[in-house]
Amino acid sequence: TGSQSGVDWPNALREIDAAARIADGYGILDVDVAEGTYKESVNILASTGNTIDFQGGYHVPDGGPIVLDPFLYPSVIDANQVKFHKFAARHAVILDSQPEGVRFAGFRITGGAAQGTGLNANGGGLFINDSFGGSVTPTRIEDCAIYGNTATGDGGGVYIVESAAITAGLELTNVHVLGNTSGVDGGGLYLDSQSSSLTLEKCRISANVAGSNGGGVYVTDIPLIQNTLISGNSAGQGGGVYLAPAAGGGLSYCTISSNEAATAGGGVLAGGSNSTVIDGCIISANKPFGVEEAAATSPSLTSTLFSGNLDLVDTAGDYLDSLLGSLLGAVLNTILPGSIGNGSGTTAFLDGNSNTWDSVTYDPFLDTTTLESTRFGYTFESEVIPFVTIQPNTARPREFLVLSKTANQLVVRGDAAAVAGPGDPYRVPDYHLTFASSAVNFLPVKGTVVVDDFDVEARPSGATTDAGFDEFVDSNFDTISDYEQSLLSDAPLPADNDGDGLIDTAEGLGDVDLDTVPNYLDLDSDGDGIPDGTETALGTDPYDALDFVSDVYVDKFAGLDLVGKGGTLAQPWATIQHAIDGVGGIPG
Repeated sequence: TGSQSGVDWPNALREIDAAARIADGYGILDVDVAEGTYKESVNILASTGNTIDFQGGYHVPDGGPIVLDPFLYPSVIDANQVKFHKFAARHAVILDSQPEGVRFAGFRITGGAAQGTGLNANGGGLFINDSFGGSVTPTRIEDCAIYGNTATGDGGGVYIVESAAITAGLELTNVHVLGNTSGVDGGGLYLDSQSSSLTLEKCRISANVAGSNGGGVYVTDIPLIQNTLISGNSAGQGGGVYLAPAAGGGLSYCTISSNEAATAGGGVLAGGSNSTVIDGCIISANKPFGVEEAAATSPSLTSTLFSGNLDLVDTAGDYLDSLLGSLLGAVLNTILPGSIGNGSGTTAFLDGNSNTWDSVTYDPFLDTTTLESTRFGYTFESEVIPFVTIQPNTARPREFLVLSKTANQLVVRGDAAAVAGPGDPYRVPDYHLTFASSAVNFLPVKGTVVVDDFDVEARPSGATTDAGFDEFVDSNFDTISDYEQSLLSDAPLPADNDGDGLIDTAEGLGDVDLDTVPNYLDLDSDGDGIPDGTETALGTDPYDALDFVSDVYVDKFAGLDLVGKGGTLAQPWATIQHAIDGVGGIPG
């Protein structure tokens, strides 16, 4: 019960919107929000200089310790369950009129349905209007999931307007924009930024739909999008990304895969006079084309891997030049001005389970599809449902957001029956890299602009930086990434590739004796004639040729194989079942 004054947890307010107004009015800097579903729309109007921090995901048990974990204890803003909407447009969350320095983190935003005229029709999930300029403190949206929102206009999930006068910037980090729909442009996000200070970092934009342009993202000006996955979106043009004429900015270290457009630019459609830089990306399995020019001016392409993109009649087509026609990634460097380091190869994504459907049934009233299969080989954890998508037909590059499941049944948002039917094969997409991917060590140099990847793993982990949003990190050199290892039910076993009893991570990638064999593969790393396992057993340094046995020892076990006594570990890829049943989507 409590006084609902908001002064502490026992007397907490019941509405986030009320807390926002009180915080702004009284100069309060922190608004902490407990787990639960809040049936409201939230309007945040932060006065100049009032840097309010909104943090969701607190677990507040009676008598127990307070825990902050937005993933396990989500704070959900559900505008669909509002009985009397405060705003006719039903934006789930509004940051309006120069929301300087606001941090909004750890929330799930759903159920918004923007409608009406003008701006009311835009931004079903998150509406940000920072068009007045003059901000000196960046606004940050972090660790959020924005899913299941609609807009009759632009920006089904997110709509952002930012003026050229903005200097501090707007930053979206680790934001999952999934399963949103717009009637016009920007199914996932509509970005109208006239400032280079708008950045998207470590985001996931999947399973969104736009009626016209930009299924995943519609870009009008110059934002920077990096370390981001853009997958399974669809639109009339620009299934993944639509770069409006004169757009700039950059797509850096992104994976743009399995997006679909009805007429042009399955992966990326670049409008005329475009100065966008596409660097270090993976562009794969999009239809039609990975990148398509709408006019003679092409975006700048560097160090980008193309794979498996198709034209409208399913012929290989990575890049459609407005003058030269269809081109493959391997020839772009010799044909397109400014193209350097691009190529074709195999993506070899990790992916999840794949099987076939028994039945597929669409409910137009609920706008949901029920898919059944008695051959399910995986399960979804309930707490990650807002982060899971499925490709219901592997022949069609489009994903759908999973809403719920039973043992043999999935319910997804949208009309999946339009792309899949009984007998069609599905897959649970996971775009992390495997050891076999051509994207591993794809970039010609290590690079310094992006210091870590989507999972906050350091770049580079190998000889050079990997292309796309994921860096393949293999700490124990067993050819299985640390990410995949974390998904396996068994704890990872340390690898010992040369069988000398010393684990690979301890031996490292160095080559002490300069024989071109790295220590972790060299039975005698220092080249002194004594095996590493023997030196370890004797207490000498296996990486120092000048450190060897100089004394005489008496041992009744003399003559026995000391390496054998040291023992070896089995190679983990021979003992760990390489399967990822139970895995779906990308954890948040």
